[in-house]
Amino acid sequence: MKLLPIVFVTFAAVAIASCSGHSLRGVGHYDTTQVDTMLAVNLDSASSGDGTFVSSWIYLNDSAVAKMQSAPNKKSQITMSNRMTLRVRYLGRVGVEACMILGDGEQFAGNSYDSSNFVRVYAYGKEVGRFTYKPGISKQTDSAFIQSPEAFVDCLRKNRSLKIETTTFTSGTLVYSFDAVDALARRK
Repeated sequence: MKLLPIVFVTFAAVAIASCSGHSLRGVGHYDTTQVDTMLAVNLDSASSGDGTFVSSWIYLNDSAVAKMQSAPNKKSQITMSNRMTLRVRYLGRVGVEACMILGDGEQFAGNSYDSSNFVRVYAYGKEVGRFTYKPGISKQTDSAFIQSPEAFVDCLRKNRSLKIETTTFTSGTLVYSFDAVDALARRK
């Protein structure tokens, strides 16, 4: 019984020391795994006061990545809350990478071997761009990389509200809305 207070104090000291904020990599280096996970959550899917959908770009602090999600697409045959995520990566001298990611099991119908591997971008009631894409890594059909990413990003920067139309395997042609989009910042 006399050892019980000593054991308690030892465990308390170990617990406090493990929460000191320093990683095993040494003093001055912080562990970004938890921060990156929290920043990757997209919190921009909110309504404004008048009920309209408001989109904004979320930037990850320790990388050159920007993400944005569309309004829910209620015409999806899989789920009423289906969304598209746009991800833009700035790769320094290499340039820009633009990727579209479908959620909730939807898949892009086009592939690199046919002529249906494109999306249309609409703004102000007219088509402002048509962009071809390649399937994602390992032929993942829920993601697609734009083949001319600089032109695609330029189109995203210029338009405050836009819609992206694509063909999916399950639901056919779907249109994803990005309304009142904050400007995509230029990063180098």
